[in-house]
Amino acid sequence: MELYVTDIPDGVFQRLSNRAQKTGRSINDEIIKVLRIDVERPDRRFQPVSFDDNTQRALSLAQDEARRLNHNYVGTEHILLGLVAMKSATIAKVLAQTAVATDPFPAIRSAVEFIIGRGAEPSGDELQFTRRAKKVIQSAQDEARWLGDGEVSSWHLLAGICREGGSAACSVLESFGITFKQVYASR
Repeated sequence: MELYVTDIPDGVFQRLSNRAQKTGRSINDEIIKVLRIDVERPDRRFQPVSFDDNTQRALSLAQDEARRLNHNYVGTEHILLGLVAMKSATIAKVLAQTAVATDPFPAIRSAVEFIIGRGAEPSGDELQFTRRAKKVIQSAQDEARWLGDGEVSSWHLLAGICREGGSAACSVLESFGITFKQVYASR
């Protein structure tokens, strides 16, 4: 039997997503637990996963975006701007379903600036990732491990952003009508 995220009714999916966020598990783990599916995943969840070149570039661009906005930290919103700035195929695929499909960067940057604003002074050289941004990166690594992917891709980062509901980046995506379910369906 094959089960796809898009087969799950929206209400059920939202409840599973909320439970996954509260417990710190991936949505896939939550579905397996609820359905009591016995899945063999020997040691896969403990294997280290590396970041592919695009993900490393997106995280580097996230730091650049934080500096451009005069922020002294790298948050989820900066990770989103990094993904959009590198013109990720994943982001393009998801944004193709919205009204900003042609050139999403200016619209997303404006939305981020509206939500969090610009810093008053230029930031220093060393920028730290916020706790929530670290959680997004950890979620991306967890998804890659669970799915058996050898590397964390831009898709995993985007899924991590959506999974971390309540973040500035998630609010921006929601304002454009992008949901966690759409991101999963774009895989």
